[in-house]
Amino acid sequence: MTSITEGAHPASIATDSFSSLLSPCIVPSSSPKATFFNWARTFQCHPQKTFVPTTIYECRLITEWARREGKTLRAAGVGHSPSDLACTDEWMIRMDGMKDVLETDAENKTVTVQAGITLEDLHVHLLQEGLALNNNGSITEQTLAGIIATATHGSGFDYPVISSHVRELDLISSAEGAEIIRCSREQHKDLFLATLCGLGMTGLIVQVKLEVKPAFRLRESKVPLHIDYLLGTSLDEERLAQQPYGVSDEKTPLVGAGDDVHFVKQRNEQSMQKIEDIAKSAEHVRMWWYPQTGGVIVARANRTYEPPIKVASLFGNFFHYHVTQFFLYLATFVPRYTSLVGKWAWWLNENPVVQQDHSYKVFTFDCLYPQYTTEWAIPMEKTRDALAALRDWLAAEEADPKGQRVHFPIEIRFTAPDDIWLSPCYGRQTTYIGIVQYRPYRKSVPYEQIFDKFSHIMAEHDGRPHWAKQHGFTADTLRQKYDKYDDFFQVVQQADPEGRWRCGYTQRHFGENGKMPGGKRPVSSEEGERHMAFGQ
Repeated sequence: MTSITEGAHPASIATDSFSSLLSPCIVPSSSPKATFFNWARTFQCHPQKTFVPTTIYECRLITEWARREGKTLRAAGVGHSPSDLACTDEWMIRMDGMKDVLETDAENKTVTVQAGITLEDLHVHLLQEGLALNNNGSITEQTLAGIIATATHGSGFDYPVISSHVRELDLISSAEGAEIIRCSREQHKDLFLATLCGLGMTGLIVQVKLEVKPAFRLRESKVPLHIDYLLGTSLDEERLAQQPYGVSDEKTPLVGAGDDVHFVKQRNEQSMQKIEDIAKSAEHVRMWWYPQTGGVIVARANRTYEPPIKVASLFGNFFHYHVTQFFLYLATFVPRYTSLVGKWAWWLNENPVVQQDHSYKVFTFDCLYPQYTTEWAIPMEKTRDALAALRDWLAAEEADPKGQRVHFPIEIRFTAPDDIWLSPCYGRQTTYIGIVQYRPYRKSVPYEQIFDKFSHIMAEHDGRPHWAKQHGFTADTLRQKYDKYDDFFQVVQQADPEGRWRCGYTQRHFGENGKMPGGKRPVSSEEGERHMAFGQ
């Protein structure tokens, strides 16, 4: 698309001139880009207007025009969020045209970029400059602005969410003139801390200055163990803890109630310490649990400058991706076969392996297929109890011929605390636990009951939902979970009093008494409304 040359101040432009001025970045209604789909094709929306700007000036013009017309605006990246966070029925700004690298400062270890750049493109540029991001999530296809707005995380006991590495942000205000506001920890600090996990509600992020590190490689070793090793127990031992005094069976010896309570408490403390020791055993530790077998892959990665070690093979990729997807598809017709597919997937992954490559290539992995997913952040000290509750629930479902069949793997990651107001890691050492239900060949699969039960277990262990993923928390619950909740909305009301940056997602999760501060309530996707139950 042709860029618009910067000219008159947006506030001075006649309203009827915006259409012609912005015609180069207005998406025709016949274009596939006029309909927004997320990556998994679980959500879609049909905005009244869609724009693909390539400059900050175009973004300002769009914002000022929306203000004049009384329209809400929603920014969207590549759509990797497995929720309807980006959906709107009014105007959408697709940020994939805002992808330029503006400045690389190798001496001060910063990079300044347009906010629509994907992590994949940013990684390639940084590597050419001998630099790298300090951490990364599981994929690189997302835009940087999307990562920041949802406080996306990687894994590492001493490594906070990626938003923590932002040094400056340029936002476009929804006020008259669509002015640019630069914020950081030194200027407009409250706006800065609110925006680092602001879900797009404080303004349009158009430019980011990010802290980076000298380029490095990672050496990651993967080893298998069993979930019962992590928990220090078996199902029979758990039943022992629940037996009344004086009850015995052939598997469980008779013990006194006092001895039993002391044993269980000591065992749980020791297993929690074991989990924490594993989380600290390398710079970046993550786990993948295959509940159909009880197997857990523990991946430990540390920085290295040794040459890459490749592990992938065409033969392995064929079985790992294509055959597994076919098996999952068959299991949609005979759900009890899901357990066999899980055992197959464990067999493919259970052997120890070492990978060594550029950091971002080790941080990421193949998410395989379109999927429904939810993920929660719990306090580190509750990890053992939460995993035990999940294990017992999944074992009960497996024992029931009509029980729910969860897919694999359950991902477990660790993150340092931060001071970002709505970050799920705010003020506490955190363990993230996430589950998926794959959509083989994009076929829909049952997931609501599984996510509902999973979310209830996470909420019982003081969980906070990952903002980019499906959950059902609403204003009353969220206020209890976040100390800075009211401070956040005070900033939002100051930054966007007319509700220009709101959408159905924000109304659903933050609305009180049927409305948001600022008033507007765009319609959300029907499927988004269905997720209200999760985690209540």
